[in-house]
Amino acid sequence: MKKLYTIIALFSISFLSAQIVINEIDADQSGSDTAEFIELYSSNPNTSLDGYILVFFNGSNDSSYKTIDLAGLSTDANGFFVLGNAGVVNANVELPLNSLQNGQDALALYQDSVANFSNGTATTTVNLIDAIVYDTSDPDDTVLLNGLGEETQWNENINGSGTSESLQLQSDDTYAALTPTPGATNNAVQTITFAAVSDVSTLRSGVDGNYYELTGEAIVTYARTSRNQKYIQDSSGGILIDDSAGTITSTYVIGDGMTGLKGKLSEYGGVLQFIPQEDPGTASSTGNTIVINTVTISDLTTDHEPYESEVIEIENVTIAEADGTVTWASSTDYTITDSANNSMTLRTNFYEADYVGELIPTGNITFNALIGEYNGTPQVIPLPSQNQLLSIVDFNGVDVAVYPNPVQTKLNFSGLTSPVKATVFDMLGKLQLQSEVINRLDVSSLKSGLYMVEIKNENNAKVFNILKK
Repeated sequence: MKKLYTIIALFSISFLSAQIVINEIDADQSGSDTAEFIELYSSNPNTSLDGYILVFFNGSNDSSYKTIDLAGLSTDANGFFVLGNAGVVNANVELPLNSLQNGQDALALYQDSVANFSNGTATTTVNLIDAIVYDTSDPDDTVLLNGLGEETQWNENINGSGTSESLQLQSDDTYAALTPTPGATNNAVQTITFAAVSDVSTLRSGVDGNYYELTGEAIVTYARTSRNQKYIQDSSGGILIDDSAGTITSTYVIGDGMTGLKGKLSEYGGVLQFIPQEDPGTASSTGNTIVINTVTISDLTTDHEPYESEVIEIENVTIAEADGTVTWASSTDYTITDSANNSMTLRTNFYEADYVGELIPTGNITFNALIGEYNGTPQVIPLPSQNQLLSIVDFNGVDVAVYPNPVQTKLNFSGLTSPVKATVFDMLGKLQLQSEVINRLDVSSLKSGLYMVEIKNENNAKVFNILKK
């Protein structure tokens, strides 16, 4: 709850009759934050702000970094006073760009002198009128909270829309993240009604911006730390959960079932997303098998929407950029082509993928991917191999090769799309080296000579002879 402070008994009666509060604050927008503002509100209109100062506190060191003297200013006929960047509607005073830091920070209204709050001043409740400790999906800063006598740190990004929402004071003295209203009455939190949908396909056909509850179970196919994203799918389709606010606190891994997920439909870059509003709780089931359908490039370029955010298999395609020396880079577009000469974009969208930095396989390859989109253009996003969703290579149907041969330090494998166990024997059959690989094996520790290299998975095995220089 917000706290009401009086200065000394002498001022208490006049203060209570014209309470001034921090009514709204918008610290975070898209890009360079050019629409920041602070809104004060007085219960009486045209209230003088003489004797008041605003102090900005930095969560990185829990001390002040800016102070603004409000002397000579006053609230308007409706009780509002707005400090905002150039272009903010209803702004009474222009606020310099980047005045409000994003993250664990605070703003405090004091009835005090600017001279008492040089930069680097610690928090205090002496002469404090009002304060807000805020963040953009960051951990609580207990030093700021305690130092300003506040109990709650308010998250501007609580709805996953921090760049388009502001923190607004509500009638119960809490703050809510809502569409900004500088110089006007705050929006009020509306009761959210979640429309029930039984499967992902029905969810995907919903209205952007509306709220839904997925009553059926969907299976987690991939989970990321970035924005707490999770991909889920059922037999009807897939969807991306974008959870930058960290609403889902329960742990989910690949193969876990999720039931009763509540959230808001949103779209970013053409990709439909589900922004969770509640934590659905413990996984409703575990160890589920992911059903993976084989899809062609033609299927995806004709209409990718039915496959968006779903795990699919792409068979027997080549990568244009693969020449035996080029390695995968993250956040990069590549071109894949099938036997019918159909082509499309392969995007390495997952910077954490274990294949980044490895050699791009040459020849025909088969792999599993999630289907994405960038403003209408479909993309296949290869899944990391460690999630065990990549297909098992059938060595009898794939042209697997090793190079260079003779080799000095690194033995490369082409044609592999999932991990295999590589075992190196000398010509007497004695084991010399063993490792799990997908693209490359370090043989620098071997002495010069002839060796046999066996690659093996649960279905197949193949042996190569190599010469170590």
